[in-house]
Amino acid sequence: MGSYRLLPTLLVFSTLALSQPQASTQAKTYTVAGQVMNQLTGAPIPRTLVQIAGRSQLTGGEGEFLFPAVPEGRTQISVSKPGYFAAGSRTRFSQPIPLSVGSESDKLVFKMVPEAVVIGQVTGNDHEALEGAQILVMQYTNGRGPNRLTPLGVNARSDEDGNFRIAGLSSGRYFIAVKAGNVSRTILGAASLQKNQTYPGIIYYPGTPDFAAALPIDLSPGQKFDVHFELAMIRAYRVAGTLVSGAGMKQLFAPSIVDAIGQQLFSPTRFDLVSGHFEFMSLPAGNYRFILRGTGQDDKPVLSVRNITISRATDDLKLPLRPGAEIPVVIRTDFSKPQTPRSCTSNNSDGTTVTSDCSDFPRAHVELLSPDSIQSTYNSDYGPLKDSRALAIRNVPAGKYVVRATTTFGGYVQSIRSGTHDLLREELAVPEDGQVSPIEVTVRDDGGSLRISLRTDNPSQNATCVLLPTFGVAPEPQMIGVAVAWGQTQTAPLAPGNYKLFAFDPAMGIAFENLDRVEKYAAQATTVTVSANSDTNVVLDVIKGDVQ
Repeated sequence: MGSYRLLPTLLVFSTLALSQPQASTQAKTYTVAGQVMNQLTGAPIPRTLVQIAGRSQLTGGEGEFLFPAVPEGRTQISVSKPGYFAAGSRTRFSQPIPLSVGSESDKLVFKMVPEAVVIGQVTGNDHEALEGAQILVMQYTNGRGPNRLTPLGVNARSDEDGNFRIAGLSSGRYFIAVKAGNVSRTILGAASLQKNQTYPGIIYYPGTPDFAAALPIDLSPGQKFDVHFELAMIRAYRVAGTLVSGAGMKQLFAPSIVDAIGQQLFSPTRFDLVSGHFEFMSLPAGNYRFILRGTGQDDKPVLSVRNITISRATDDLKLPLRPGAEIPVVIRTDFSKPQTPRSCTSNNSDGTTVTSDCSDFPRAHVELLSPDSIQSTYNSDYGPLKDSRALAIRNVPAGKYVVRATTTFGGYVQSIRSGTHDLLREELAVPEDGQVSPIEVTVRDDGGSLRISLRTDNPSQNATCVLLPTFGVAPEPQMIGVAVAWGQTQTAPLAPGNYKLFAFDPAMGIAFENLDRVEKYAAQATTVTVSANSDTNVVLDVIKGDVQ
């Protein structure tokens, strides 16, 4: 198995310190005191950096700190320590917390969450340790499919014993993979082995070249997860060919081979800019995604994607590079209320600034997301537009896409259609010939809102409120605000429909953007119906559970 490690986490459960008024002729000052503790174990955390009002100190053996003579009023305090995260935070950097210093202050208590760690080993043929293999960590951020993976900048390479360690990971869902391309070339060169053997381009945990068969790793705070990659050499082939482009191409770029989520695996050994001829000297057998790029005569980028299976050597692979589909986008507004006057500023190509009433900006932005690749995301134009009829999504390769639309100036997206297809409930299919009916988006302003209160006897309780639509082809959770015990939180206007509403205790550190983590608590959610032009009062129980 594997292991992860987390960094500083802070959560204020009470407010301040011990009063210590000074002479009436001077500004009053008070002593700010508190303690930093491990949220999982309750143990104190010594040598934690605490900063307040330009002053700093490390906590003592019991996690205690004390700042005398802090002026009365508002200030900020921060707590940080390598190996820990602030509760609910996904970064290792401490965020300052507002603080009111005064006579009514209590002792501060900060609770921090330990990081997770992944450790492991990479071995090759005959269980030989592989040095220099690259370990990739990808975080699962939302929804389902590889387009919801984010490569992290905490990757590592195996040492001379094949071992690796990746620390500084917050709780959440991850995928782990190993790339051994450089290792293959080193071994082949040193041992003078035949070039028809090499290691696979990428292997996902628990040991598959196919992302669809990869297993996610759910990491908890303080967890260590052990991963062992055992690689075997496979057949490799020389693959050469030519980029085939039309007369409209101004420039060609070397093709690249990427994995299922868009990370580069191989670049050609040779590439000729004029003829478009390329050569991969030793390409492992497998299924690959070739990314082909160029520039048209209008200086606009052209991109093609080709899925190719390599199972033999070839000298005449033809890869056509042609622009993808251009899909017109039509935005219609169905407003029943007067619109607030707006002012939008943009820059001309000559650097001059133009101000308008925003009528030349699209009222919605449309995005196409491929379920198959992290790179396959295509967007509609941003304003200002000289002609609203020119709004389009350009250079879209053949494939299937989830369509999302967000409003630019308020309101909500009531419908997304393409011909007879309801794109709120089905994917958009782009054929090889690129013939696609325009995407038509209707924006309305009669949405409803929610007024959220918490059911709690704790006057200091707050909760992170997350909304999950129960409609749509690929609904995503969204954080809509923080509710507090003594007041209401009101949402922005929402599209009419049914939703699941969650109120998570911040101490859980729930990764609300992770659909699987949110759905885990579906039984404790409140189902609400949002109606047009309505305000609905909702009282929520705070969901408390294991730290995420």
